[in-house]
Amino acid sequence: MEDPIKAALGESANVFLLSKIELLFRFLRLDPRLAGDNADIRLLDFGCGTGDFLALLAEKDCHWRMEGCDLSNGMLAEAKSRYPALRSPGTLWICDTDRFPQSCYDVITAVCVLHHIAPAVWPDCLSRLHSALRPGGVLAIFEHNPWNPLTRWIVSRAAIDRNAVLLSPLMTRRLMKASGFRVDIARFFLFLPPRFQLLRRLERVFINLPIGGQYCLTGWV
Repeated sequence: MEDPIKAALGESANVFLLSKIELLFRFLRLDPRLAGDNADIRLLDFGCGTGDFLALLAEKDCHWRMEGCDLSNGMLAEAKSRYPALRSPGTLWICDTDRFPQSCYDVITAVCVLHHIAPAVWPDCLSRLHSALRPGGVLAIFEHNPWNPLTRWIVSRAAIDRNAVLLSPLMTRRLMKASGFRVDIARFFLFLPPRFQLLRRLERVFINLPIGGQYCLTGWV
């Protein structure tokens, strides 16, 4: 958010996350098993970073059992520092691919994570996420859209994205299908600056146009 361009689009990082949460809930309402506020639903935020996505989900009165994993101990320590609710044992854990859980989760989210992972690891990563879902579970991947020139420009300016490799919706879809997911169509969003919340409803009109700043793909087990 130190980038003045990104700050002009949204006054905080949370407004970008809220766009994703709204989209996620819209998709999941189509599944009767996931539509309600079922406390037995178990969600994992893969690559949770400092826990902001999980904290915003909780603020939306989502009472699912929520966990987050990340490769960085420092990120997880910061998450626990920011959000006391994430300090419960087992809520946040280091991502160890050798001992990744099997058939545990109903929903897994990966919020702008894959472009930070080496392309050679993408197939194995998605296969492990597939194995971590229960039958009928869903993986929701949110990624930057390389077909949007403004997105590519912003990513090129960000130090955190110095080694990022952006995935097109077609690439993400192929990887998910190769890992065994039944993949839904891509949905595009962030056509308009999220700073202007009253305009966000207009984005539903453009959701199938492949020029949004970001996109979401959902895959079912």
